Amino acid sequence: MNATHRVAGSLVVVAGALGGCFSASSGGNAPDASFVFQDSGVSFDAPVESGPPGTFTSGMGATLVLGQPTLQSSNTPNCTASTMATPIGVKLIGGALYVAAESDHRVLIWDSLPTHDGQAADRVLGQPTLGTGNKATECAANAGGGLGGNTLDYPADVASDGTVLAVLDHGNNRLLVFNSIPTSGNGPMASYALNESGLTAGTSGGCSPSATSLELEQPQGVAMAAGKLVVADTGNNRTLVWSPIPGSSNPFAPENVLLGQTSDTSCTAVTPVTSQTQSSPAGVWTDGTRLAVADTQNNRVLIWTAFPTTANQAPSLVLGPALTGAGSLNSPAAVTSNGTQLIVADTSNNRVLVWNAFPTTSAQAPEAVLGQASLTTTASGGGATGLSKPSGLLLNAGHLWVSDTNSNRVVYY
Repeated sequence: MNATHRVAGSLVVVAGALGGCFSASSGGNAPDASFVFQDSGVSFDAPVESGPPGTFTSGMGATLVLGQPTLQSSNTPNCTASTMATPIGVKLIGGALYVAAESDHRVLIWDSLPTHDGQAADRVLGQPTLGTGNKATECAANAGGGLGGNTLDYPADVASDGTVLAVLDHGNNRLLVFNSIPTSGNGPMASYALNESGLTAGTSGGCSPSATSLELEQPQGVAMAAGKLVVADTGNNRTLVWSPIPGSSNPFAPENVLLGQTSDTSCTAVTPVTSQTQSSPAGVWTDGTRLAVADTQNNRVLIWTAFPTTANQAPSLVLGPALTGAGSLNSPAAVTSNGTQLIVADTSNNRVLVWNAFPTTSAQAPEAVLGQASLTTTASGGGATGLSKPSGLLLNAGHLWVSDTNSNRVVYY
């Protein structure tokens, strides 16, 4: 089936972009290897800062790019180890950088943090090879064949708890799980698919027919931390939480907490909008104690300052509706935090907003913007300072990696 990512009603891809500065100890254009995060029971979505929080100033420029030869390039991706088409999720797992290149139907992996522009990926999930430039055959959906445990259709995000690897297979309406994080080779086979009878038994998506037969509909965001698995079930207008994370011996385990809907069989976007409803949530972040959800079509971010434990629990605060002008949101598609700062990809405003202190009130305004010269502009841009439909965010050791989706690149600040 065709995957449709509706951002602001018309965009068919979501993007991730943000800019950031360096920690005081870093210098030059390359990531500081001394601050590489090594997983130890949490994914990058938990606070992973090894150094001080980043210093982010409005309009600052990126210093490194992946997917393009230079920051000024805008080449059409052609399916090679150094190109990517509409990257979405970007994560750091076990010291390796993962990028979900959605329209290439693959996840690219750099075994260590890249250090120069256009650096080629080392490995790939979802395809048998990294490609030689034949996009039609080497970057086809489901590797040009049928649904399998080593194929992907518009992958949107990845996450890990330090042991297992989860890949959100958006177009196939499923979550693939590897019982151990693959460390070598291309196109490895997943161990199982959550709530599926097998690796070749996909679903057409849609609302769950019953509480014991959970289905996903074009899910777009996933996070793992402190024994919790959080999935933004985008097409079903809800967020699902499992705790503990289901294993291969129990892939049909029902979720423990349902947010955005009143039951598993209710999946439509509810009107009028309340603090408890969700419409096409795309991005999720958690440190196991707090939870943030980018409620994309409602133009807001929902925050639980204490992790929700009951069905349809209302958030503690809501960013977006209470803000006007500089702080208003337009289809935010990603959210992340280092435990102190909060970063939001304000996708259809072509910018990333920075809160230097984790918000405590719904009216709290951001302090800085990335991708724009100021908080008052929203035009799509490129080069070192512009962004086009940002969506995937990776905050690590005072630095930011951004999936600048519509520019077919990931940028580093």
